[in-house]
Amino acid sequence: MNRIKSLITAVVLIMCLAALNVYATDAFIENETPFLPAFSDDKKDEASDNNQADNSAGGSTNSGSGGGGSYIPSTRPADNTEEKQDASQTENNINTFSDIKQDDWFYSDVIFVFDNKIMTGTSENEFSPYTIVNRAMMITILHRIDGDNSISEADIFNDVEKNSWYENAVNWGYKNKIITGTSENTFAPMDNLTREQLCVMLYNYTHHMGVKTEFADISSYADNKTVSQWAKDAVSWAVQEKLVTGKGNNTLAPKDSATRAEAAAIIRRYTEYFAEFEEK
Repeated sequence: MNRIKSLITAVVLIMCLAALNVYATDAFIENETPFLPAFSDDKKDEASDNNQADNSAGGSTNSGSGGGGSYIPSTRPADNTEEKQDASQTENNINTFSDIKQDDWFYSDVIFVFDNKIMTGTSENEFSPYTIVNRAMMITILHRIDGDNSISEADIFNDVEKNSWYENAVNWGYKNKIITGTSENTFAPMDNLTREQLCVMLYNYTHHMGVKTEFADISSYADNKTVSQWAKDAVSWAVQEKLVTGKGNNTLAPKDSATRAEAAAIIRRYTEYFAEFEEK
Protein backbone atom coordinates (compact mmCIF):
# COMPACT_ATOMS: atom_id res chain seq x y z
CA MET A 1 0.00 0.00 0.00
CA ASN A 2 2.96 2.33 0.67
CA ARG A 3 4.06 1.70 -2.91
CA ILE A 4 0.63 2.72 -4.20
CA LYS A 5 0.65 5.90 -2.10
CA SER A 6 4.04 6.89 -3.50
CA LEU A 7 2.72 6.28 -7.00
CA ILE A 8 -0.32 8.41 -6.26
CA THR A 9 1.99 11.29 -5.34
CA ALA A 10 3.86 10.77 -8.57
CA VAL A 11 0.61 10.95 -10.54
CA VAL A 12 0.11 14.60 -9.61
CA LEU A 13 3.56 15.50 -10.92
CA ILE A 14 3.23 13.44 -14.05
CA MET A 15 -0.20 14.89 -14.88
CA CYS A 16 1.41 18.33 -15.04
CA LEU A 17 4.01 17.00 -17.43
CA ALA A 18 1.34 15.23 -19.46
CA ALA A 19 -0.28 18.57 -20.28
CA LEU A 20 2.82 19.40 -22.32
CA ASN A 21 2.72 16.22 -24.32
CA VAL A 22 0.33 14.52 -26.67
CA TYR A 23 -1.66 12.01 -24.67
CA ALA A 24 -4.29 9.66 -26.01
CA THR A 25 -7.22 9.14 -23.73
CA ASP A 26 -7.68 5.59 -24.90
CA ALA A 27 -4.95 3.08 -24.15
CA PHE A 28 -6.16 0.93 -27.00
CA ILE A 29 -6.00 3.17 -30.04
CA GLU A 30 -8.17 2.33 -32.97
CA ASN A 31 -6.66 0.20 -35.71
CA GLU A 32 -3.35 -0.18 -33.89
CA THR A 33 -1.27 -3.06 -35.21
CA PRO A 34 0.93 -4.42 -32.42
CA PHE A 35 4.56 -5.12 -33.25
CA LEU A 36 5.32 -8.75 -32.51
CA PRO A 37 8.87 -9.45 -31.35
CA ALA A 38 11.01 -11.77 -33.39
CA PHE A 39 11.20 -15.30 -32.10
CA SER A 40 13.95 -17.79 -32.61
CA ASP A 41 12.85 -21.00 -34.32
CA ASP A 42 12.53 -22.87 -31.05
CA LYS A 43 10.18 -20.20 -29.71
CA LYS A 44 7.78 -20.03 -32.66
CA ASP A 45 5.67 -22.95 -31.57
CA GLU A 46 5.44 -21.49 -28.09
CA ALA A 47 4.44 -18.12 -29.45
CA SER A 48 1.71 -19.54 -31.67
CA ASP A 49 -0.36 -20.48 -28.64
CA ASN A 50 0.07 -17.15 -26.89
CA ASN A 51 -3.20 -15.60 -27.98
CA GLN A 52 -5.36 -18.45 -26.71
CA ALA A 53 -7.10 -17.60 -23.43
CA ASP A 54 -7.48 -20.68 -21.27
CA ASN A 55 -10.59 -20.92 -19.13
CA SER A 56 -8.51 -21.95 -16.15
CA ALA A 57 -6.17 -19.05 -16.80
CA GLY A 58 -9.13 -16.81 -16.44
CA GLY A 59 -11.29 -18.77 -14.12
CA SER A 60 -13.61 -16.82 -11.91
CA THR A 61 -12.61 -13.29 -11.12
CA ASN A 62 -12.93 -14.03 -7.44
CA SER A 63 -10.25 -16.70 -7.57
CA GLY A 64 -7.84 -14.65 -9.65
CA SER A 65 -8.18 -16.78 -12.71
CA GLY A 66 -7.62 -14.77 -15.85
CA GLY A 67 -4.37 -13.46 -15.23
CA GLY A 68 -0.76 -13.89 -16.05
CA GLY A 69 1.66 -11.48 -14.85
CA SER A 70 4.55 -9.61 -16.11
CA TYR A 71 7.84 -8.06 -15.45
CA ILE A 72 6.63 -5.15 -17.32
CA PRO A 73 9.47 -2.98 -16.44
CA SER A 74 10.32 -4.22 -19.80
CA THR A 75 9.38 -6.82 -22.31
CA ARG A 76 11.33 -10.01 -22.13
CA PRO A 77 13.57 -10.65 -25.11
CA ALA A 78 12.70 -13.63 -27.30
CA ASP A 79 15.58 -15.66 -25.90
CA ASN A 80 14.17 -15.20 -22.37
CA THR A 81 17.38 -13.65 -21.06
CA GLU A 82 16.83 -11.13 -18.33
CA GLU A 83 15.95 -7.69 -19.57
CA LYS A 84 18.44 -4.86 -19.41
CA GLN A 85 17.91 -2.62 -16.41
CA ASP A 86 19.89 0.54 -15.82
CA ALA A 87 19.39 2.27 -12.49
CA SER A 88 20.87 5.44 -13.92
CA GLN A 89 17.98 5.82 -16.39
CA THR A 90 15.58 8.51 -15.22
CA GLU A 91 12.79 10.60 -16.63
CA ASN A 92 15.35 13.22 -17.61
CA ASN A 93 17.02 10.93 -20.10
CA ILE A 94 14.03 8.84 -21.17
CA ASN A 95 14.63 10.12 -24.71
CA THR A 96 17.52 7.68 -24.86
CA PHE A 97 14.76 5.31 -25.97
CA SER A 98 15.06 5.55 -29.72
CA ASP A 99 11.57 4.11 -30.22
CA ILE A 100 9.75 6.63 -27.98
CA LYS A 101 8.95 10.12 -29.27
CA GLN A 102 7.24 13.05 -27.59
CA ASP A 103 4.37 13.02 -30.05
CA ASP A 104 3.54 9.37 -29.35
CA TRP A 105 0.14 8.98 -27.66
CA PHE A 106 1.75 6.88 -24.93
CA TYR A 107 4.76 9.15 -24.27
CA SER A 108 3.61 10.52 -20.90
CA ASP A 109 2.45 7.04 -19.82
CA VAL A 110 5.88 5.59 -20.51
CA ILE A 111 7.46 8.44 -18.56
CA PHE A 112 5.22 7.61 -15.61
CA VAL A 113 5.91 3.88 -15.45
CA PHE A 114 9.59 4.40 -16.18
CA ASP A 115 10.12 7.15 -13.63
CA ASN A 116 8.35 5.07 -10.97
CA LYS A 117 10.43 1.97 -11.78
CA ILE A 118 7.38 -0.03 -12.79
CA MET A 119 8.72 -0.60 -16.29
CA THR A 120 12.17 -0.23 -17.79
CA GLY A 121 13.56 -0.64 -21.26
CA THR A 122 13.99 -3.83 -23.19
CA SER A 123 17.53 -2.61 -23.84
CA GLU A 124 19.57 0.48 -23.05
CA ASN A 125 17.95 2.44 -25.86
CA GLU A 126 14.63 0.68 -26.57
CA PHE A 127 11.30 0.47 -24.77
CA SER A 128 9.56 -1.69 -27.41
CA PRO A 129 6.12 -0.08 -27.03
CA TYR A 130 4.44 -2.37 -29.57
CA THR A 131 5.83 -5.61 -28.20
CA ILE A 132 3.20 -7.90 -26.71
CA VAL A 133 3.02 -8.27 -22.94
CA ASN A 134 3.18 -11.82 -21.61
CA ARG A 135 1.75 -13.34 -18.44
CA ALA A 136 5.02 -13.30 -16.52
CA MET A 137 5.53 -9.62 -17.31
CA MET A 138 2.16 -8.49 -16.06
CA ILE A 139 2.21 -10.23 -12.70
CA THR A 140 5.64 -8.71 -12.09
CA ILE A 141 4.23 -5.26 -12.77
CA LEU A 142 1.56 -5.73 -10.11
CA HIS A 143 4.12 -7.19 -7.74
CA ARG A 144 6.23 -4.06 -8.15
CA ILE A 145 3.25 -1.77 -7.65
CA ASP A 146 2.34 -3.63 -4.49
CA GLY A 147 5.83 -3.22 -3.10
CA ASP A 148 5.79 -6.61 -1.35
CA ASN A 149 9.46 -7.60 -1.30
CA SER A 150 9.00 -10.75 0.74
CA ILE A 151 10.06 -14.02 -0.82
CA SER A 152 7.11 -16.25 -1.63
CA GLU A 153 8.09 -19.87 -1.97
CA ALA A 154 5.82 -22.30 -3.76
CA ASP A 155 6.17 -25.28 -6.04
CA ILE A 156 2.79 -24.93 -7.70
CA PHE A 157 3.73 -24.59 -11.36
CA ASN A 158 6.25 -26.85 -13.03
CA ASP A 159 6.83 -24.38 -15.87
CA VAL A 160 7.95 -21.51 -13.62
CA GLU A 161 11.72 -21.56 -13.75
CA LYS A 162 13.53 -21.56 -10.42
CA ASN A 163 15.33 -18.30 -9.63
CA SER A 164 13.86 -16.68 -12.75
CA TRP A 165 13.10 -12.96 -12.87
CA TYR A 166 9.38 -13.67 -12.51
CA GLU A 167 9.31 -16.60 -10.04
CA ASN A 168 8.70 -14.57 -6.88
CA ALA A 169 6.03 -12.44 -8.55
CA VAL A 170 4.15 -15.52 -9.77
CA ASN A 171 4.27 -17.11 -6.32
CA TRP A 172 3.10 -13.84 -4.76
CA GLY A 173 0.24 -13.54 -7.26
CA TYR A 174 -0.90 -17.10 -6.67
CA LYS A 175 -0.67 -16.76 -2.88
CA ASN A 176 -2.86 -13.64 -2.97
CA LYS A 177 -5.39 -15.07 -5.46
CA ILE A 178 -4.52 -12.56 -8.15
CA ILE A 179 -3.68 -15.28 -10.65
CA THR A 180 -4.17 -18.98 -11.17
CA GLY A 181 -2.60 -21.28 -13.72
CA THR A 182 -3.57 -22.36 -17.19
CA SER A 183 -3.90 -25.83 -15.68
CA GLU A 184 -3.43 -27.41 -12.27
CA ASN A 185 0.35 -27.29 -12.51
CA THR A 186 1.20 -24.89 -15.36
CA PHE A 187 1.27 -21.10 -15.51
CA ALA A 188 2.42 -20.50 -19.11
CA PRO A 189 4.55 -17.47 -18.18
CA MET A 190 5.54 -16.64 -21.75
CA ASP A 191 2.03 -16.77 -23.20
CA ASN A 192 0.72 -13.47 -24.54
CA LEU A 193 -1.64 -11.59 -22.24
CA THR A 194 -5.08 -10.80 -23.64
CA ARG A 195 -7.09 -7.69 -22.87
CA GLU A 196 -9.63 -9.61 -20.81
CA GLN A 197 -6.90 -11.40 -18.87
CA LEU A 198 -5.30 -8.05 -18.09
CA CYS A 199 -8.65 -6.79 -16.79
CA VAL A 200 -9.03 -9.85 -14.58
CA MET A 201 -5.59 -9.43 -13.05
CA LEU A 202 -6.24 -5.78 -12.21
CA TYR A 203 -9.70 -6.64 -10.92
CA ASN A 204 -8.35 -9.36 -8.65
CA TYR A 205 -5.62 -7.09 -7.35
CA THR A 206 -8.21 -4.42 -6.62
CA HIS A 207 -10.15 -6.93 -4.49
CA HIS A 208 -6.87 -7.92 -2.83
CA MET A 209 -6.47 -4.27 -1.81
CA GLY A 210 -10.01 -4.17 -0.42
CA VAL A 211 -11.32 -1.59 -2.89
CA LYS A 212 -15.02 -1.58 -3.72
CA THR A 213 -15.80 -2.24 -7.38
CA GLU A 214 -18.61 -0.99 -9.61
CA PHE A 215 -19.67 -2.27 -13.02
CA ALA A 216 -20.69 -0.88 -16.38
CA ASP A 217 -23.20 -2.33 -18.82
CA ILE A 218 -21.11 -3.61 -21.74
CA SER A 219 -24.03 -4.97 -23.75
CA SER A 220 -23.79 -2.09 -26.22
CA TYR A 221 -20.44 -3.31 -27.51
CA ALA A 222 -20.80 -5.34 -30.68
CA ASP A 223 -18.58 -8.17 -29.41
CA ASN A 224 -19.75 -8.22 -25.79
CA LYS A 225 -20.71 -11.89 -26.09
CA THR A 226 -17.12 -12.81 -26.90
CA VAL A 227 -15.97 -11.80 -23.43
CA SER A 228 -15.26 -15.00 -21.51
CA GLN A 229 -17.71 -15.74 -18.73
CA TRP A 230 -14.94 -15.71 -16.12
CA ALA A 231 -13.86 -12.24 -17.30
CA LYS A 232 -17.23 -10.46 -17.59
CA ASP A 233 -17.17 -8.82 -14.17
CA ALA A 234 -13.58 -7.73 -14.59
CA VAL A 235 -14.13 -6.27 -18.06
CA SER A 236 -17.33 -4.52 -16.93
CA TRP A 237 -15.42 -3.02 -14.00
CA ALA A 238 -12.52 -1.91 -16.20
CA VAL A 239 -14.92 -0.19 -18.61
CA GLN A 240 -16.77 1.45 -15.71
CA GLU A 241 -13.51 2.89 -14.37
CA LYS A 242 -12.37 3.89 -17.88
CA LEU A 243 -9.26 1.76 -17.60
CA VAL A 244 -10.13 0.34 -21.00
CA THR A 245 -12.56 1.50 -23.65
CA GLY A 246 -13.61 0.12 -26.98
CA LYS A 247 -11.47 -0.28 -30.04
CA GLY A 248 -12.63 0.28 -33.59
CA ASN A 249 -16.15 -0.58 -34.73
CA ASN A 250 -17.52 -0.39 -31.19
CA THR A 251 -15.68 -3.50 -30.04
CA LEU A 252 -13.89 -4.48 -26.83
CA ALA A 253 -11.64 -7.03 -28.54
CA PRO A 254 -11.25 -9.05 -25.33
CA LYS A 255 -9.12 -11.74 -26.99
CA ASP A 256 -6.63 -9.29 -28.52
CA SER A 257 -3.16 -9.19 -27.03
CA ALA A 258 -1.99 -6.15 -25.07
CA THR A 259 1.14 -4.19 -25.99
CA ARG A 260 3.66 -2.61 -23.65
CA ALA A 261 2.42 0.86 -24.61
CA GLU A 262 -1.15 -0.14 -23.78
CA ALA A 263 -0.03 -1.69 -20.50
CA ALA A 264 1.84 1.50 -19.56
CA ALA A 265 -1.26 3.60 -20.20
CA ILE A 266 -3.57 1.29 -18.27
CA ILE A 267 -1.18 1.04 -15.32
CA ARG A 268 -1.02 4.82 -15.12
CA ARG A 269 -4.81 5.06 -15.25
CA TYR A 270 -5.04 2.36 -12.62
CA THR A 271 -2.83 4.36 -10.27
CA GLU A 272 -5.01 7.42 -10.81
CA TYR A 273 -8.02 5.22 -10.06
CA PHE A 274 -6.50 4.37 -6.68
CA ALA A 275 -5.78 8.06 -6.09
CA GLU A 276 -9.44 8.92 -6.64
CA PHE A 277 -10.49 6.07 -4.34
CA GLU A 278 -8.34 7.36 -1.48
CA GLU A 279 -9.77 10.86 -1.87
CA LYS A 280 -13.32 9.58 -1.32
